[in-house]
Amino acid sequence: MMFLQVIILLAGFLFLVKGADWFVEGAASIAKKLGIPQLIIGLTIVAMGTSMPEKQQSVLLLQ
Repeated sequence: MMFLQVIILLAGFLFLVKGADWFVEGAASIAKKLGIPQLIIGLTIVAMGTSMPEKQQSVLLLQ
């Protein structure tokens, strides 16, 4: 039983990391198509995308 919980935890962590990666890549791609400078992309969209998984988990823990 404990082994299964560890596997589920690791899988969840991997999905969380990959989801954040997809979010950042997609947002950066859209911003580039709109002509937004890379500095602005890095300071706003990418920063938000990398912190979003932690915020989402915090909200879920509060429920």
